[in-house]
Amino acid sequence: MQWLNSIEDWRDKLIAKLMYQTCMRREEVVNLKTWNLPERSVLDLSRPEASFTIIGKGRKKRLIYLATRSLKESVAGAGQ
Repeated sequence: MQWLNSIEDWRDKLIAKLMYQTCMRREEVVNLKTWNLPERSVLDLSRPEASFTIIGKGRKKRLIYLATRSLKESVAGAGQ
């Protein structure tokens, strides 16, 4: 994970973490919209992970699981 820590820009680091932790493909990340992500109002931060649906390869729906810790980091990083 040394390569991940070498990324300085918080946005680029967040994208790299997202791809690494979820196994999302480049095209899936490029097409990801904010409305695909779980809303903070319904997000249960006491659970270890959250899930959301994307349209993946072959236009198939795919369920993605992401650590809630990563979602909290993204919100904190957006304030920079």
